[in-house]
Amino acid sequence: EIVTKTLQEIVNHPEISVCFDGQNAVLNEQTIVQKHGKTLKPDRIVLTKDKEAYLLDYKTGARNPKYLHQIQEYQNAVEDLGYKVLKRALVYIGTEIDVVNL
Repeated sequence: EIVTKTLQEIVNHPEISVCFDGQNAVLNEQTIVQKHGKTLKPDRIVLTKDKEAYLLDYKTGARNPKYLHQIQEYQNAVEDLGYKVLKRALVYIGTEIDVVNL
């Protein structure tokens, strides 16, 4: 029941509900291989038919500055694939859902 409640809070959260509306292609934990060989695995990429993207990365525990660098790397990789990133957010999951829009 707690898991279901947490999932509902995430998908219905007003700041990120667009990422769960079922209108776009969704890639969950898909590996991106960059030109120089480094691999990245964002938690959720939502792709629109207009070559736009939304990035979500789920975290537990305390906020950490390294996550900002990580999601920036994801954005750079997705943009290298020809998409415009419209939204990127860190979703901290704990006793409450905390969405950090970047």
